[in-house]
Amino acid sequence: MDILSIVDRVAEPAFLVDRTHRIAAWNEPCERLTGCEAPSVLGKPCSQVMRGTDVFGNRFCDEKCPVVNMCLDGERVNPFEVILRTADSMTLRANLSIVVLRQVSSEFGIMHLVNP
Repeated sequence: MDILSIVDRVAEPAFLVDRTHRIAAWNEPCERLTGCEAPSVLGKPCSQVMRGTDVFGNRFCDEKCPVVNMCLDGERVNPFEVILRTADSMTLRANLSIVVLRQVSSEFGIMHLVNP
């Protein structure tokens, strides 16, 4: 099983970001939660789609994503709270849990589990 198909098997909203910070997988529960359909977000920078801020309104998501950088450095990412944007620009307060997925090859992805 490849890492992209794992996201589709998760019951809660989830998406996968690759090492270049682009969305590589987006499951149906994530579509329902955000109002963004997979074809419209796949391949786009995560920061452009999620437009996340911390709970104080400070920009969290950007092209220098601390989550991706921590994962690439082999650091553990603890669950955290973030404010995300839906397709209609509404805010969504959520807890994110991060799972790093690797295969025997160099394939690498960071799965974000969204718990609103």
